[in-house]
Amino acid sequence: MLGWLGLALRLAAAPPPSVPELQRQLATAPADTNRVLLLNNLCWQLGTQNTVQAQAYGQQGLRLARRLGFRLGEVYSLSSLARAAYLQHDELAASRYYQQAVRRAERVPRAARQLTLALLGLGRVAMEQQDFAEGERYFRLALGRMQHHRHAVTPTDLGMVQNHLASLYADWRRSGRPAPDSLSRLGAHYARLAVATFRRLPPDDKLAAALNGMGEVHALAGRC
Repeated sequence: MLGWLGLALRLAAAPPPSVPELQRQLATAPADTNRVLLLNNLCWQLGTQNTVQAQAYGQQGLRLARRLGFRLGEVYSLSSLARAAYLQHDELAASRYYQQAVRRAERVPRAARQLTLALLGLGRVAMEQQDFAEGERYFRLALGRMQHHRHAVTPTDLGMVQNHLASLYADWRRSGRPAPDSLSRLGAHYARLAVATFRRLPPDDKLAAALNGMGEVHALAGRC
């Protein structure tokens, strides 16, 4: 158990190893919890490059985690598989994996943050399908967990959910679908919160995205 915890801490503290380096480590790794984390990391990194490979590594990690009874590793693997499916525009598979991640994470105290991120993932899937009410529900569940300190919350995580809500309300207004009268106010509120949160961090693409979202909110308001 200390072995996988040590690996997790090293991965969190250092820049992520490259895919070739992870593959070299995997070649000699025994079938233990460390191997689950290596497979999960490969699934995550390859999700934007080679979805077939990403899914293969993720499935291997998921099977091994289940065989070992490594519940946290199972949650990680399900979340990475969901992300890979979402990036492949397979919303059905992404939703299925995220739902499984939520159910598993609810029984694993150390997976509290992963539970919140899985709820965010379900919100993104619903938003992609233009089921805005469902997306709002998942995003608000995730935000509520952060506000009630269900786990340690970073400004990046908080700003991410705030920006997702701002984007959802903007997309909902643009869609022309039936919507509450409060959309404009809510969109502006969460856009401002996201900008304020990301301004606490060094400037990067997250702040740029939040500022762009605020610009969209103002543009939509100008059309009313």
